[in-house]
Amino acid sequence: MPAQKTATLRTLTIAEAQGSDHGHCSVGALYSRLVPVFASVQLRLLKVRLLKETLAKNRESGRLSSEQSQAAAPASPSSPTATANHDASSTPGTASPNINESENCSTTGGWDKIVSDHSGQTTPSVLLPVASPTINERQEATKGSQTSEQPGVQIDAITQDSLKVDPIPILTPYRTPEKDVAWLWNAAYDQLMTENPKTLHQYELVVSTYIATGRRPNLNPRRFSMRPELVSTAPVDHRARKTLMDNCLDALLREAVPIADGSTTSNDDERSIGDESTTGGDTMDRGPYRSTDEAGEVGRVEESNARSLKDKLREMVHETQHASLAWVATYLAMNVWLHPSFLPDAAHLGAIPIFAKMQWYIGLSKLLSQDTHREAEEYLNGNGNQLNMNSLVGMVVQLYRSILWYQISIVCCHRGSVERPHRPAEPLVDAVEFEKYERNVRMKEDELASFDGRKLQEGLKGFNNHRKPEQEDVATGETIATLRALLEKLKVVEQPIINLKTIDQSASNLLYNWASSTQEYESFLAWGTNPNERVLWLHGGPGAGKTMLLQMAVQELREDEDSSSLGKQKKVAYFFCDSSRPRQATALSAVKSLIYHILKSQPSLSKHLEYKFEMTDEENFDDKNDFYAMSTVLYALLMDESFQQTYFIIDAIEELVPDKDIDSVNHHVAKNGEEPSAQRDERGLGDLFSLIRTTTELSDKVQWLVSLDSDRCSARLARAKENTQLQLTIRPDLKPIREATHSYAVSKINEIANQRGYNSILREKMIQKTGENLGNFLWLNMALDIIKASPTPWNAPTIMEELKVKAPDIDTMYLNRFKEMEGFTEIDKDYCMRALSAVAVAYRPLLETELEDILSLPSEVNLSLLVEGILSPFLGSYDDKGSNGRRISFVHLSAKDFIRKKLRVQGLGTEHSKMAIRCLDILQQAVKASGPALPLDYAAIFWIRHLSEVNSEDGGEAIAKAEDFLNKYSVEWLDVLDSLNLLSQTSAMLAELDFALKMQNADIVYTQDFRLMIRDFSTLLKVHRTSTTKDKNYKNILAGPNNSLLFWPSRTSLKQKLLKKHFSWLDAAPSIDPSGTASDACLHSMNHDDYVRGCTFSLDGRIVASASDDRRVRLWDVKTGKLQHVLEGFNDYVYSVVISKSGPNERALLAAFESSVIRVWELYTGKLVGTLADFVDATKDIEPVDKADDGEDEDGNKNDCEDVGTPQEKEGQDGREDKESDTSESVNDDMGQQTNVESISITQDGKWLAAATGRHVTVWDIPEFNHTPWKDEESTDNLRRVIFSKEGSLLASSAGSQITIWNATTGKVKRRLPESRPRSSDGASEDPMGTPGYDASSDRTQEAETSRENASEERAQETMISEDRVSEGGLYVEAEAEAPELSAGHKGDIDGLAFSPDSKFLASGSDDGTARIWDVDKGRTMAVLLYHKTHVNSVSFSSDGVYLATGSSDKTIGIWKRPGSGGWGCGLTLRQPDQVLKGHSSMVFSVAFAYEGRFLASCTSDDLRIWDTDANAAREVASETAKPQLSYHRRLSSPASTGAGHAQDVSCVAISQNGEMIASASSDGVICLWDGIKGVRLCTMDEKHNGIVKALVFSQDGERLVSASSDCSAIVWEVGVGKAGLVHRLEGHKDWIRAAAMSPDRSLVATGSDDTTVRVWNISAGEGETATKEEEREGSVPCKVLGGHDGWVYSVAFSPNGLNLASGGDDGHVMTWDLGGQEYEHAPGKCLGNNFGPGRIRGLVFLAGSERLLTVDNYGEIAVWNPHDPEQERCILKVENESDQQDFTSLQILGSHPDVLLNEFGAWPFELDVAALRGEASSSLQCPGREMPPPWSPVRIIGSRIIWSKSKEIYLPAEFQPAFSSSYRVCRVQGHSAVVGCDSGQVLLFRFSETETPKEAHNGENEHSGDINNSKSQREK
Repeated sequence: MPAQKTATLRTLTIAEAQGSDHGHCSVGALYSRLVPVFASVQLRLLKVRLLKETLAKNRESGRLSSEQSQAAAPASPSSPTATANHDASSTPGTASPNINESENCSTTGGWDKIVSDHSGQTTPSVLLPVASPTINERQEATKGSQTSEQPGVQIDAITQDSLKVDPIPILTPYRTPEKDVAWLWNAAYDQLMTENPKTLHQYELVVSTYIATGRRPNLNPRRFSMRPELVSTAPVDHRARKTLMDNCLDALLREAVPIADGSTTSNDDERSIGDESTTGGDTMDRGPYRSTDEAGEVGRVEESNARSLKDKLREMVHETQHASLAWVATYLAMNVWLHPSFLPDAAHLGAIPIFAKMQWYIGLSKLLSQDTHREAEEYLNGNGNQLNMNSLVGMVVQLYRSILWYQISIVCCHRGSVERPHRPAEPLVDAVEFEKYERNVRMKEDELASFDGRKLQEGLKGFNNHRKPEQEDVATGETIATLRALLEKLKVVEQPIINLKTIDQSASNLLYNWASSTQEYESFLAWGTNPNERVLWLHGGPGAGKTMLLQMAVQELREDEDSSSLGKQKKVAYFFCDSSRPRQATALSAVKSLIYHILKSQPSLSKHLEYKFEMTDEENFDDKNDFYAMSTVLYALLMDESFQQTYFIIDAIEELVPDKDIDSVNHHVAKNGEEPSAQRDERGLGDLFSLIRTTTELSDKVQWLVSLDSDRCSARLARAKENTQLQLTIRPDLKPIREATHSYAVSKINEIANQRGYNSILREKMIQKTGENLGNFLWLNMALDIIKASPTPWNAPTIMEELKVKAPDIDTMYLNRFKEMEGFTEIDKDYCMRALSAVAVAYRPLLETELEDILSLPSEVNLSLLVEGILSPFLGSYDDKGSNGRRISFVHLSAKDFIRKKLRVQGLGTEHSKMAIRCLDILQQAVKASGPALPLDYAAIFWIRHLSEVNSEDGGEAIAKAEDFLNKYSVEWLDVLDSLNLLSQTSAMLAELDFALKMQNADIVYTQDFRLMIRDFSTLLKVHRTSTTKDKNYKNILAGPNNSLLFWPSRTSLKQKLLKKHFSWLDAAPSIDPSGTASDACLHSMNHDDYVRGCTFSLDGRIVASASDDRRVRLWDVKTGKLQHVLEGFNDYVYSVVISKSGPNERALLAAFESSVIRVWELYTGKLVGTLADFVDATKDIEPVDKADDGEDEDGNKNDCEDVGTPQEKEGQDGREDKESDTSESVNDDMGQQTNVESISITQDGKWLAAATGRHVTVWDIPEFNHTPWKDEESTDNLRRVIFSKEGSLLASSAGSQITIWNATTGKVKRRLPESRPRSSDGASEDPMGTPGYDASSDRTQEAETSRENASEERAQETMISEDRVSEGGLYVEAEAEAPELSAGHKGDIDGLAFSPDSKFLASGSDDGTARIWDVDKGRTMAVLLYHKTHVNSVSFSSDGVYLATGSSDKTIGIWKRPGSGGWGCGLTLRQPDQVLKGHSSMVFSVAFAYEGRFLASCTSDDLRIWDTDANAAREVASETAKPQLSYHRRLSSPASTGAGHAQDVSCVAISQNGEMIASASSDGVICLWDGIKGVRLCTMDEKHNGIVKALVFSQDGERLVSASSDCSAIVWEVGVGKAGLVHRLEGHKDWIRAAAMSPDRSLVATGSDDTTVRVWNISAGEGETATKEEEREGSVPCKVLGGHDGWVYSVAFSPNGLNLASGGDDGHVMTWDLGGQEYEHAPGKCLGNNFGPGRIRGLVFLAGSERLLTVDNYGEIAVWNPHDPEQERCILKVENESDQQDFTSLQILGSHPDVLLNEFGAWPFELDVAALRGEASSSLQCPGREMPPPWSPVRIIGSRIIWSKSKEIYLPAEFQPAFSSSYRVCRVQGHSAVVGCDSGQVLLFRFSETETPKEAHNGENEHSGDINNSKSQREK
């Protein structure tokens, strides 16, 4: 509740609105006044000092006696009104104090003047004092003035007479009485008095109490209960009420600024709202029952905020003080509102808009007319009638009534029982009532706003204008919740600051006094302009007192914050590092804590954190890799103009030093001397150092105070350049430090003496022996612990003296305590060492239950006693509320260092090995157990990290244990990880383990073998992560570990064993080709809502950036794939992004560009440093761009076109498909519009930025951003790409097919690639590429039209090589010197450029589908890379220059390895990449290697991916060195197959009728055959189509296969056993062929085409002769052309007897032909479908034993047609429930099962009434649903699921779901088999058991999965 109150207070400052023109204060104006609500009161300390000096002066001079000094104080300049005091000596019936008037008049600063009231009596009046008397002073004055006869006024002595107070004039220059306002509020009050007299009298009692006592009322029900006799029905006296309210308002305005020195106290056990706390301050701003410790920081902030809020309200009250009745209610309600213990949440939220709009409400009276004023006079004089509540006046009164009732209800919200006053308080008004009251206020506002009246409309125009601010007020409540939710999302553990002023006061004060007296600390507090004086490093070893000093600094600086003048506040944000607390041991925790404290004190800045969560769509940032995300929030806060000066205090950053820094002996150092970043700085200390340095350079509103043990983090501190900043060292030899430790010792000795009963002599001896020569608090505590535990306390002085001699420092102290264990038995020593070792090597503090499991101690050994007893010098425990358990940790970091140093003697690797084995034992026991669940959070994943620390010499046992566990329980472990949400962490840890294994001796076979297993399981984990995140609908239902096992791209015997265990009901599972799936090498896939055109890594490899068409640049964490930051500000598509390593301020820069603007940011701060827009190249030829080519329509909307080099289809809005020619375009062609900027590049040092602008290279110097244009005079084309070399000395640019190399220093052309061609006499190039003004893109249309005919031949010519020149492995050949591809350049535009790291080579990628490697110095081609089918859009070298990545429009990425150790050879043609990365669903726009390691980023139209290109290479190396006897590596032999399989998406699949053969075809025309029993690929056909294969049909005997393609041809294949080859090529159609069918006797083939014809081919003619290819091309197979259709033909079918042929298509007609005769006509025998329906036919089939047909159209409607009666209307088949219905395009009916309709998804779930279908059909026929599928066809595919007999389901991850080709899904179900064709080219077979029933399978699976399910349920419990 305190947090809610603070959030509510802060929210008042957030909203802003404009003021009104109608003379009253608007909501926005009030808000603007409340902006400084969280500031301290102006000149608070000065006022307090003046008050104290005045009181002292008056007492000393005797001019003001102690009995009369209650209210003496200097005048307040902000309080011009005056009123009379009510002294204790006054009579009960009067309000005049009995004071010596002359004495008061002569007192300076006391009574100011004498005024007369209306009766002529003289009454003293005072100017408002600065401060009211404190409680003690008031009580003293009361005691002095009271006599035995006349007691002081008490609350219980107030009677009804006290409510009738004589009027006392209030003299204020601001007051202008306005009767219309007063009477409106009085009328509202009168209504409330009539309706709720009891509550109103209680409210008046509160008001009178305030006046009578000079203090706020005590709302404690035990001390304040309404007396029944006060409730009366006295006549209404408006004048008396006004006097009462005026006096109360004056008293409220006179509220004093409290004395802050803590001298004001109260002896009350229970503090009222008006009492002073023991620490001073105005306790109306504190909770009534909350102590200082409970309040903590929240209370301190609230106290200051509340005072400032009320001060601002006072100023507004002066402007409309005549409405005292309203303001008193507001002010008293706010007093209660500030204390959440009194109010429900609804009241807190609802009161905000009412408080904020009070001045506006009061101003409504100005809208009333003169008639209203006369009505007011009559009403006030009692002459008026009842108000008309439907009039304008009545509506205003009703609104005021609602407002008053809401506020009065808050004031009187609690009451005690009158009869039993000692009963606990009960709420007078509950949350529901407050919500009702709030709604009533809003309702009355709405009624007033809708009042009909022309005059009022103009007057209320301002009111209507304020409806929006009112809505903002409503949102304010939401903002409160938002702020609270934001702070909760940070998950910051609040660290309480110990009140050192009361605990060890002397020691802490001495420490702080010493520090504050130093020049360094004074410079730190001075807030100078020198950035080097913005950080004070406080050095000190263990026990030096750093934490105590910083705790004191936080307290002192926070007190300064409270006492600072308005507008000059300096806030405090702090963090105390503690490695024993899991959430306080990282740099991320430190940054989040700083953000947390900033937002608590400056809530208006919360928008930056809210923006972070909103833009990233993340729920939390808890991963250690989220430091970048949170640091950008902190930088945004600092750069906000409203950010106030803040001290950042961080203690003990040595706690963030990785243990590996201390244990340097055990480092795993890579060959290049580097370690993976996760191991180098796992806690983020380096990041924190960088943050400190950057913030001081970025803002002058930050001062850092950081403590550290410089010896423990010296290396990292040196890298942080801390020596240029302020340094302060706590040295034990300094006298102030010794005095502080001595003071601390005295305090502790006295504490021990009191506990142990030491006499005074022993106490003094102890203090004397301790002496003042100590300088270490930690040593002193350890020594006193020894003394305290001694059974002979009288020897304490001797023990202390001995310790000084034998253990003079901390290390020797630890050593002595460690040696004490030598006296234990061997078994006890073993217990101790095991416990110490486990805690020392653990990666986080262990729970007590976790440590018990790891140690596996005997049941009789109590771990708690062991830790708290024997091991207490080293270990301790604490309650961890987050985990509901106790954690065991070292008492101090130095204790951990001591134990780890001991363990290094015998080897830390041994201890890590033991920990790994114990964790695996626990994990194995958990997955097998059915009893109580074991705590698995630590054991489940940290065995991996322990194994990473094991050396190859002593890690054999642990590795063998891990290998055995994975062999047996891989799936169960994956289930545990999933249930604990540890998949992401496990993936990162496995990568670290892989790196560690890589660094070990490669000759140790079992290590490399285990590495292969780790990589294999990592792939399984990736598959599971992908399947659980892509489709949330089935995350917890189907996408379990078992399911992921099916899609694991592993061919080991382990997978087969696990499949048999978990899928006994599958006879054949899919064989996943690792090369055809993205799961193996793809680490992360980050989806975008729009095209992603550019990507790049930061130079440290931790961040990857993506540029998108959604006008944003996103920055992602490489390790986790989590979005960290978003950069906005663009107005158009963002085409590319580049990042430098450094910049002008040594901070990396990021640049990105849209069509005509380049923006430059600082990468890590998010600060925009430049916007470049004035560089338009006037010489650039602006040419129109056809938007149809780039995937956009005329409106600029994107079409989902496929950018590949083969004909594709697109589905229109009406469902009709359109053909397109080869539409593959380069990246530039796909930009969508003409741009002024085509490409940008930045040097690594961040000093230069270059852009391709027209025909110029424009270069800017940074940070001045002065630009210089470079132009190659010989180039006539516009530039497409620019790229700097690594060192920045060279720049390459491409224009058309030519490359220019520039000297980046001089801006001169160095070389052109290729060299200039010979020119004709007229200067024109003989080559058309050299013609001035020639645009290579102008020929693309013609090339696209001819590509279909000659693509195959052209590619064959380009890649043709001699067999004798193929090198080993067949990867490259030695080419002739005169080969054109080596002597010339590219044939198409160059879109990709990249320098090698040493700048010796330049890679280029072109629209001609090739990539080239150029020698920069020699200017010649070193290698030509020929693999991609179409444009190469991007190229990138790896950091070592060994690999080159090429990204293409064919959706693939090639990874090419350098053939030699020193270069790329000379004149090589490389045809096959070393790796091919697949998985993208569209063209690859950009590829980029990381600057460290072999991570690769790529982006396409829908996602950004990060790949580990080392994955496959490591797999191959490990596989080669693996021992064959290890079971894991018994790989299944790959089936003998020819060809490479599918490289493009699968376009159709077919299953032979006997199920033994499967055929598949892809969009590039390749056809493969598969074993229908095992699912392995048998062969890839040598011949192929030159277009998309649209249909595959097996003959009934399964010996023949017919394929139809968009290349206008069909092919008949021989596919029998041992046979595979082309038999006939059927050519003759003029357009795409979409349908094919083979007659039952195999003699005829029918094809349907987009040329609207059907052809029947007689393939039996000349069957015995083998046709030559020439004959095939000439169309040697006779055919018959059948016409009649008006549209594309989609389906053809033979009747079961082969005598009839039917066809259907877009025209909605069904044509039939009688094939029985020798000659049949061109025209159809029957034409069915005379406009009976709008549907287009997609599939048809003959009914078994009938000539009737079934068809399905594009709307999914199934119809029955009767060829015998063409005029008869078709019969539509109706179904009972369409929820299970899917649109399908294929139809099949078997003669043995005529009542079952089969389609590509399986058996149609509805029965066919055969008799009804064969009879006279009506217009519709109802088909009942099937309860179960037919037993001979129990499999169905529904969406992303494969269902077996409605019992078992398999979920298909997104990557393995059926490809969508045109209007149908690429899948087929037949019998017990399901075949799926994927976009990746994979063909998957799922063959379900024919012998096992689903029930048996379910029971069998339960037996296998019982253990894991039981253990999982236990974990969930």
